[in-house]
Amino acid sequence: SNNHIYVGNNKGLLEYNGSAWKLYPSYNSTIIRSVKVIENKVYTGFYMDFGYWERDENGVFQFHSLVKELKLELIEDEHFWNIEARDEWILFQSLDRIYMYNALDSAFTVIDFQTTRAKIFNLNDGIYVQKQGEGLFAIRNGSLEIVSDLDVFKADLIIGLYEWEDL
Repeated sequence: SNNHIYVGNNKGLLEYNGSAWKLYPSYNSTIIRSVKVIENKVYTGFYMDFGYWERDENGVFQFHSLVKELKLELIEDEHFWNIEARDEWILFQSLDRIYMYNALDSAFTVIDFQTTRAKIFNLNDGIYVQKQGEGLFAIRNGSLEIVSDLDVFKADLIIGLYEWEDL
């Protein structure tokens, strides 16, 4: 909403206001692998942690670790490659799990989901993920439901999923 650009890199969170960059160093000195802006918070995922940046009373971004706040036990060497939002839920995806955080009441759900590529497809009718060798799944009520086990969803790497109107 402020027309700024936010980018993660190996030093931290970068904010670009149209004329200058500002760096907010990663609090655990690791590469920020995913960034998602939702309202006034910038959610980030990186090695062994994820959470959000929010401005303090001086307008400076401060990082809030959801992993520490919620006392989550992560898998050893876990990286968070993707962040997606759906209604009040924020989804953080690693190659082993999808962590679902409810931004309204801080509820948390963890879905074990091993994959070779962290990609969530957020369409009008729901959230979808592909697991090679098994098919296309929807996330509904905090769990996975198979949508299609067609060979194309089992064998091929899906890079985009779009809604299609029958013309």
